[in-house]
Amino acid sequence: MTAVVVAIIGGGFSGTAIAYHLAAQTRRSDVEIVVIEPREQLGGGLAYSSKDPAHRINVPAAKMTMISAEPEHFTRWLANDVTSVGDVLARTTRGDEFPQRSVFGRYVHNHVGPFLETGRIWHERSTALNITPVGQRYSIALTDEKNVDADIVVVTTTHPLPSIPNALRPLIGSPRFIADPYAEDALHKIEQDHAVLVVGT
Repeated sequence: MTAVVVAIIGGGFSGTAIAYHLAAQTRRSDVEIVVIEPREQLGGGLAYSSKDPAHRINVPAAKMTMISAEPEHFTRWLANDVTSVGDVLARTTRGDEFPQRSVFGRYVHNHVGPFLETGRIWHERSTALNITPVGQRYSIALTDEKNVDADIVVVTTTHPLPSIPNALRPLIGSPRFIADPYAEDALHKIEQDHAVLVVGT
């Protein structure tokens, strides 16, 4: 019997978590798993790839996990992560922890890593352009002119960056206009004596 090919488009938290659980609960002979993601590492996506230390998770670490049956899975991992132990800004006076977003991305990647090393999960480092039904299967065209054929397609892509309001478009290109606060070093342009206008939440 031929293995079912599952293609997951998007390798952020959702796509990587699906790949992880699918790999853990099935056999290679039954299910082949491909994650299509242009970033170098799986697990971070848009939300958890920022390297800016000011970008932190917005809920306590105790409420985040990759394994729903183990609510403390992330906090246990965090307690043993040597690069996070010295982050004094992560802990509030109430004892809650808010680590950097990239730390959670590293946690996700850390757990899917063994499956990547053995080839149980294949990371196709590219971007999906379109999906075409072909009989009972699907053909996914990629930006590098390759195709991935799959029996099941799971779409876990993120939302795009918000469009710039028309009233602010004349500011595009100005060094004092930050259109993407998640871009590396974006907030470092702000000096302590600058007046800052935040548009949106």
